[in-house]
Amino acid sequence: MQRIVTVLSTKGGTGKTTQTYNFAKWLGSQGHQVLLIDHDHQMNLSTAFGIFNSPNTIAGVYDKEFKDPKILNVSKNVDLIPGSMHLGSIGETLINRTMREFILYNWLDKNYEAYDLGKYEYILLDSHPDVSIISKNAIMISNHVLSFVEPSQFGGFDAMDSLKARMQEFKSEAVVPRTQQSYVTADTLFVGNKVAYNTNASHEFRKSVSEMKDVVAVIPQKELFNRSTIEHRMIFEYEDGDQRNTKFFRDLRIEYGKIKQAIDKPEEEGN
Repeated sequence: MQRIVTVLSTKGGTGKTTQTYNFAKWLGSQGHQVLLIDHDHQMNLSTAFGIFNSPNTIAGVYDKEFKDPKILNVSKNVDLIPGSMHLGSIGETLINRTMREFILYNWLDKNYEAYDLGKYEYILLDSHPDVSIISKNAIMISNHVLSFVEPSQFGGFDAMDSLKARMQEFKSEAVVPRTQQSYVTADTLFVGNKVAYNTNASHEFRKSVSEMKDVVAVIPQKELFNRSTIEHRMIFEYEDGDQRNTKFFRDLRIEYGKIKQAIDKPEEEGN
């Protein structure tokens, strides 16, 4: 069963792109077919794979002045539709367009067979940290919205409350007129990220989120994550048998497994 997930936050700097990059590669290493869509005009996900100036990007979905997207193979079992720096400005031109939140949905429906999208078990969209028209297009096609949060008030609990409120607002707006049933079926899942092992703030964060059903995993803090995207390597490629890192890699596999388990659930069973 194919799962479509929008990776989204309401603030930058949470490490969502780094985690999307590594989680996708981990899924690929487990034999799963993954399609990544760089849905952020900052293009950090494309850059992490060494792709900087592709002529065929996600922009072609939203504006016919751009070339149609192309799917590129970027890693074992992992493909990518590259991002475009023009995506933000394109979004501004869609404000007065009818059915503007359904553009990506309609493109997928029209091109599903032509792009052989049915072969992917997971489609992950890395979106800009906002709930703009472009981000809403991603949410509209998704089974889940996955948000990475930090062990701080602003980057953690406030960010969670903000995204929940924005999601509820969007669900209330995007409804079938006759039935008032929402077109938006995605639920919202959270992952604690950059969580240290040995600080009071992180201990308190772990304790608090352990009681929250919508927090599905907690990723430990590690500088190697930054190296992984700079050097275009999956985090597990740094596993060299050093006993000082044994716990980190063991814990990371467990937490990635928890994320996979959460997004594999149908929406009605999700958190």
